[in-house]
Amino acid sequence: MKRWNEVVRGDPVPRSGKRADETAGNSEVPPLTLVVGKRVDGMRKAHLTSAATYWVAKRFPVAIWCEFSYDVRDPYAVTLILNSEGEHPVRWVFSRELLADGLTNGAGEGDVAVWPENDGADGWFLWVEVGRAPHTARFELPAETVAEWLLQTYRLVPEGQEAEWVTWDELTHLIE
Repeated sequence: MKRWNEVVRGDPVPRSGKRADETAGNSEVPPLTLVVGKRVDGMRKAHLTSAATYWVAKRFPVAIWCEFSYDVRDPYAVTLILNSEGEHPVRWVFSRELLADGLTNGAGEGDVAVWPENDGADGWFLWVEVGRAPHTARFELPAETVAEWLLQTYRLVPEGQEAEWVTWDELTHLIE
């Protein structure tokens, strides 16, 4: 099995070296589910359900569930559903490339930003920030888990071959 930093282009760039929840006592991560290459209605998809930490404030972490999904019918995009088991789940759709770049160097200047951080003990985790200032929300996710899932999406549709999977007739119909 590949290490998560082999999934993307290069080695992760360390940020502060300190995990934000070091003093918050939020180090327990529930089990996760990884389903890859699943056929749903004849289509190939990759799905990941994982625990995440929603940082309401610097010292106020809230454990939530999130889901990543990828569908070969929309090969450039990934979907992230935050608080997927809660009353008010929130869906964000953004580029698969942004997620890959964010696993190593940080990426995103719009509504979604992603960057890695080394906690100094347990390895790497991934920050995902969504929204626009001053209304943003920040989430912490297990980087290795996300990277392994992302690798599976590249097995479904290799980088550079996304355009071959787009149904251009359907898109043209939507424009008309």
